[in-house]
Amino acid sequence: MRRPPAKAMPESRAISFDEGISRKDLKIIRQRFQRLHRERLRRILGELRPTQQDLLQLLPLLFHINHPVLPGYINSKVPAGIPDFSPSRKALEAAHHLNRSFDYKKRAHRVFHILGLYLMGSIGTIGQSSGSDFDLWLCHAPSLSEKQRQNLQKKD
Repeated sequence: MRRPPAKAMPESRAISFDEGISRKDLKIIRQRFQRLHRERLRRILGELRPTQQDLLQLLPLLFHINHPVLPGYINSKVPAGIPDFSPSRKALEAAHHLNRSFDYKKRAHRVFHILGLYLMGSIGTIGQSSGSDFDLWLCHAPSLSEKQRQNLQKKD
């Protein structure tokens, strides 16, 4: 099923930082962004081998939780938690495939150290080629200490 195209904002309603942005316009922009991102992800997954698909599905989970049986675990002090993230069934299956003892338990995070994960570069765009790599941007809470930031960098 195809979704209807996003409503265009009239020229006279172009966004101005001087005037601010209405909630309605912000909602339209957010919907466009999310639709574009879903389409990029669909294209990316369609071009990848199954093991690469698993890795891409796993990435957010590996930063959302800091589990000792999964790749990227450094120690219990490594920042984790992405707001509003809920792992997909495919991500949980991929994690269990990596380690049969993995058991996901949803826990309430009091603090979300990771504000967002973003795929950057040509991946998922018309410029993507077989040689394209994943460029991952991680946005973290500004309150992280130098040691916490170093631990996040070690997860690669």
